[in-house]
Amino acid sequence: MICPGPQLLRDWLKRHRLSQGAIAARVGVTQAAISRIVRGEARPGLVVAEKIATATRFASAEDRCLVEGVPVSAWLSAEDVREVEALRTTVFAVRSRSRDLL
Repeated sequence: MICPGPQLLRDWLKRHRLSQGAIAARVGVTQAAISRIVRGEARPGLVVAEKIATATRFASAEDRCLVEGVPVSAWLSAEDVREVEALRTTVFAVRSRSRDLL
């Protein structure tokens, strides 16, 4: 499972001079969990990935200037992306057939 999330989060923390503990507090997880995520030893689930995306949209909790964060999609592997595309194709086909029936 290779995804860009760990590197993007490491880069984001370095660029904004934030510690793993600080981002962990924003996300609502432990520093140890963030450490495992940053090292690529763990991949966040959808809820934590969304919290990371939200937490990294701003450089600081006080300063609400938007910055480039770490999107949820950064945690998807190539296989995940293929599965999502297959699901989108299926949904599109089902919707098209449903419209034809109406």
